[in-house]
Amino acid sequence: MLLQIIITLFAIFAISRSYLRFKNNNESFWEFLLWVCIWISIVVVVLIPEITAFPAKIFGIERGIDAMIYLSIVFLFYSIYRVYSKIEKVEQDITKLTREITLNKKENNNK
Repeated sequence: MLLQIIITLFAIFAISRSYLRFKNNNESFWEFLLWVCIWISIVVVVLIPEITAFPAKIFGIERGIDAMIYLSIVFLFYSIYRVYSKIEKVEQDITKLTREITLNKKENNNK
């Protein structure tokens, strides 16, 4: 019971943070909607854990919560991969931009 309350309160907090980011144009509508759906799904699973039994049977896993943990781990690893890829791209862009600025300054100094 206490865990259900804590997770529900945290989900409300997370949704409010996402809403503020959306309101301040730091997050698109679709990102906001995705996070709302994720947090509502988490609350539903916490409040009605039996709901996970059906997906677990599809994957051949005995307990529903185990299936949710496995899926969560896969989602987290994928998310880490996406963030890592974006960071690599930003680093490459910064390096390219730095080179261009340096070359432009050098050309301007030689004139």
